[in-house]
Amino acid sequence: MIIRQVVHAWPNNRQWLILCLAAAVTTFIVWSASPAAPSMAPNLKKFQKTTVTSSRRPPLAHSNTLVEFFPDWTTADPHDPVPVQRVYVYSATLALQHTPPTGSHIRITAFQEQRVAQLRCCFRHRGNDTSAPALVVHTHKVEDKQEVLGVVYQCHVPISPQNLTGIRVTMTPDSACPVEDVYYLPVYIPEVVKGGLAICGKVAFGSLLDPLKLVEWFEMQKLLGVDKIQILDFDNSVNVTKVFRYYQETGLLAMFPFKLPGRPWGRGFTDETRVLYQLAQDEDFSVLECRLRLAGYDYVMSIDMDEIILPRKKTSLKPYFQEIFGPNSKLAAVYFHVQFFVEEFGPEDKDAPLHVLRYLKSTPARWECQKYTYMPARADQGSTHSINPFPGFITKRIAPEEAVVHHYRHCPHGWPECRPSHITDRSITRFQVDLVPRVKDVLSKIGL
Repeated sequence: MIIRQVVHAWPNNRQWLILCLAAAVTTFIVWSASPAAPSMAPNLKKFQKTTVTSSRRPPLAHSNTLVEFFPDWTTADPHDPVPVQRVYVYSATLALQHTPPTGSHIRITAFQEQRVAQLRCCFRHRGNDTSAPALVVHTHKVEDKQEVLGVVYQCHVPISPQNLTGIRVTMTPDSACPVEDVYYLPVYIPEVVKGGLAICGKVAFGSLLDPLKLVEWFEMQKLLGVDKIQILDFDNSVNVTKVFRYYQETGLLAMFPFKLPGRPWGRGFTDETRVLYQLAQDEDFSVLECRLRLAGYDYVMSIDMDEIILPRKKTSLKPYFQEIFGPNSKLAAVYFHVQFFVEEFGPEDKDAPLHVLRYLKSTPARWECQKYTYMPARADQGSTHSINPFPGFITKRIAPEEAVVHHYRHCPHGWPECRPSHITDRSITRFQVDLVPRVKDVLSKIGL
């Protein structure tokens, strides 16, 4: 096994950072059509929609702080008569890796504006109410210009994890807890899957997502031994939704609705609606959710839906990761080089039945937009391209001779030319006999 310790998990070159962020949010688009040039200052006005309806749950308010609860988030300019600070609560999850000596820690994901007053958690459980301070334990902040931040709050409840069934929680800027049940969210208890392997697939969006290639991707992950895939759903087409629904029904996919609140109002993830200085917050919010909800799996891969982590020799990822992590009890995460299988290179086998079997020409392995696999029991919070190990743990870099990320896409925006040196890599064809009939069977079942 060839592994190298990571010295810098995140490159210092800011242009490279922007390239990878931009590439990541177009990952679902570029697999089917070449994206337009990115806009640093998109015209958002035409994308704004009114989110206030008669059935909308009003925010909890105190002084100039408002706490809103998904899906009743403000996503269009509310034209506040006086300045207010908003917190946008998304979900609540039991923290598996942060269990206190007594009781439990509940972690709440949210977007919030940069200056927010102290909040309080209120719990409702079997007819009893209790409260505790809401402490910010993680803020994903890259640069000062960002207007809303992805944050994780933590609240202590004096109930053991074994007795949390049915507990609900809310956050309020007031010292008094709300009476109405509508403000209390269920607390998700992560499933513990010994030896389990999951994927954090981030956010799915855009009308150009290709449902046929999605089926290839899902079936390839199943062949590699993946047990669960988690994705946030941000406005997808009918046929793509059919694919997602199929894999939800099989139990492979956990999918949750998503939107983007706060300033810049009306933004999204497409080239026309994204705002690059806000992009890291918007994209990495899904990583915060994955870190909590997938905490019961032994291994979690952070990859996009046009990427496959492929060992050079083994045909299943679980024994491969056991071989890497097992002997080293201090290893929290491993990083992988990337081979870009760029469509502009042309198909190697134009008559092959699947996209991944046609496009076999790639760049040599590059340390560009690297991805990783981590053990939740050993790693803290992460982002699209990096993760922080717990104190006392380390991360390492896998040599490309051992395994690599296959990234299927069009030519990235930031490359000076779309004809870098390339190779032919046929390693994925060893799955052809099993993969082709699986894909055809699924397409037949969902009517595509």
